[in-house]
Amino acid sequence: MALNFAVAAAELDAPKKTLPALRDRCRLDAYAAAAVRVFETVGDEPALAVANGAGGVLAMTTAAAGFGTVFAVDRSRFHYRMAKQCIRENPRVQPSIVMIDQKLEMCKVVPNPKAADSCEDSSTSKKKEANVTERCKVVITDLMDHSCLGFGLLSAIDHVGTNLAAPDAVCVPGRVVVRAALLSLRTETVSGFDLRSLNQYRWHPQAAKFLNLADEPHDVLSEHFEVADIDLTARLRAAAARGDTNEGNDKDKDKDKDKEKFGGAAAFESDVKIEVKPLKDGVWNAVAFWFELDMGGNQWLRSATPPAVGGDGSGSDRFDRFVSDAESWGVAVQYLDELPVGKNGPPVTVRVRRDAGQILFTSDPPPTRPRHSNIPQWHYDMLNDAGRNDAYEAAIVAAVNRRKKSGGKIDALDAGSGSGLLAMMAARAGADFVAAVEKTPSMVDAGEENVCMNGLAHKVLCLNRDVRRVFTKESRGLQPVPGEAAEGGGGLIKTDGSVPELDRKVDLMVYEVFDSGLIGEGALHILANARYRLLRPDTTLVPASATVFAQPIEYRISTVTCGDLGAFEMKQSNRWRWRDTYEGHNLERCKGDWRPLGEPFRVFDFDFAQIGPETLTPGHVAKDVAVTDPGVFNAIAFWFELRLDENNVLSTSPHDGTKGQTWQQAVQWVEEMSVQVGDVLPLVASHDTYAITFAVDDARFPQRGMRRTGVPLYDPSWGVQHERVKAVNHRMAPTLVQNPVEYRTMAETAVAAGARPHDLGLDAESGSDFCLRMMG
Repeated sequence: MALNFAVAAAELDAPKKTLPALRDRCRLDAYAAAAVRVFETVGDEPALAVANGAGGVLAMTTAAAGFGTVFAVDRSRFHYRMAKQCIRENPRVQPSIVMIDQKLEMCKVVPNPKAADSCEDSSTSKKKEANVTERCKVVITDLMDHSCLGFGLLSAIDHVGTNLAAPDAVCVPGRVVVRAALLSLRTETVSGFDLRSLNQYRWHPQAAKFLNLADEPHDVLSEHFEVADIDLTARLRAAAARGDTNEGNDKDKDKDKDKEKFGGAAAFESDVKIEVKPLKDGVWNAVAFWFELDMGGNQWLRSATPPAVGGDGSGSDRFDRFVSDAESWGVAVQYLDELPVGKNGPPVTVRVRRDAGQILFTSDPPPTRPRHSNIPQWHYDMLNDAGRNDAYEAAIVAAVNRRKKSGGKIDALDAGSGSGLLAMMAARAGADFVAAVEKTPSMVDAGEENVCMNGLAHKVLCLNRDVRRVFTKESRGLQPVPGEAAEGGGGLIKTDGSVPELDRKVDLMVYEVFDSGLIGEGALHILANARYRLLRPDTTLVPASATVFAQPIEYRISTVTCGDLGAFEMKQSNRWRWRDTYEGHNLERCKGDWRPLGEPFRVFDFDFAQIGPETLTPGHVAKDVAVTDPGVFNAIAFWFELRLDENNVLSTSPHDGTKGQTWQQAVQWVEEMSVQVGDVLPLVASHDTYAITFAVDDARFPQRGMRRTGVPLYDPSWGVQHERVKAVNHRMAPTLVQNPVEYRTMAETAVAAGARPHDLGLDAESGSDFCLRMMG
């Protein structure tokens, strides 16, 4: 059950993850130019496009370059559906493309294929063979993830060479070079507090992905060095020379055997040690690596701008070639145990092992720290948000100072304390006692260590509790100890028989339990329960209130231009965006990808002091929003203003340029419809106390049916699978809690998925995500 769930969930997520490639102009242009160059060299020979999704754009690019027959293979069935839907919108290339509805490892040359299944859409392609009908002279692929090999690039090349490619076939890209640099990627001090204990939770089972490494404070400790140089064309031809000798079947059998005996020693294609000279003193705890693709004609495509050496910010190429940097892959970072290095010290020995699916870096001595949990990257982004931290501290200091003027002891509560930063701010500001309550065990461990390291253990108590279950001796809902008289408030226990965690109700409550949609982390329920059990009538709340704003937007892909080959219609790719809840997007960083269709409007106001058990109710509000710009309405963006006090306000607006790294804007997808200036959108905003949602009131917008664009809200086949996986997840959660055997099976599968994902039929990113989800 565990493995099937992981595979099914990965298949659902896969198409959406490839959409950023359609926004990556450098990547699209580089592949378009490479396809033209190889066509000019090889001529009109059969070509094979082995794609990493992205709506069939790789196959369309290859066909537009001039190839008359392009066999197109995608990674999964949903990638195939996505490509089919987009290709049939492009009649100029559609006749040349043969869609193969099966996984690559099942593909072989079948000279006399049977007709395709009759249920296939006849408009998909005029050529409807279910198999590759001849060996291909050109193989073009973008089957790379941020770590280069995580999607099984080399295994794909081997299979294609053995079963599908001509002996003199050409691969595009022809060569891949992987380079790396030593990093110190650590948290040191935040707002004057020593938070180095968090670094032991910087961990990833494979390689973490950073689309913009500059956002994370780091030091580059070495020059860039090469870790792999793989000639893909030579590898392809070597496999092709072996021919179709049933090796593909043997590999499938071997893979099945490997799954059965998982846990044995891994076999690596390459295992080398590299001496790297540090450029500066520091603590080495990570290796950043990226790849460069030889696209022919002395043109290279790099997966990301590499970390700058010496702080010059150039990331410039040192070779006599033209290099363009893609945006959609990013830099891969593998974490290691911390080791001090010095500019004048000895070289660092880095062991680099590579197999067909991953590159692993090991220090010398090798890492020994057991990894039992990790802190997700968004938490480090939050700590790096100086604007957020400064505003919170200013409000906390002001609140403590106001309480001091009235005299008496100041007890504070940090609800959802995480690293303990806000609790330590309250203690430093002068609070006499702070209860730092956090429900995640690993975060409590980290927070407690932070408190001790900063000399505040005498003031701050770290509690591993859900704050909604915390009581004081003054709380309602306690009962006398059986057989004892409850006198003076003593001798009272909770209904589960445990004693109250705190002595008295608090005078100050600080909390940061907000997601991009404000209330998605249960902030209102935390406040309601705190009001019932933990707060005094005059308790100061930081923050005090919030307002949610929203705006209708167009946020979609219409056409994609691929260099000199022109534009392709890609509107059908938008059906693969939808999820059943809102998502976080950094809209202020991608203003060219979306545009507003109306003015922002106020949705909900939350006065946190007024939230309690009696007032915690769902809310609904109808809004008529005038359309100010014509376009395709397919999303609602919403954000919030968080008023910490009368002088300190944090905004997550995409328009004013003041938002830090902590929050994104929330985006909810709606079914596409075209809108015109003068239209009035009848929107209904609702919240169920846990999440905010939006809907169009169809009864008040009868022309909506005529305004549809032909793109459904989501793919129907995907939707069926989505509901099935949700049902399995719903059943699985109580099973894991109640059945230790099932829990152990799930844990072992998660570890295996993180360590050797390809052995289980998962790509590296999906295996890592599953592992981290289970360990979280």
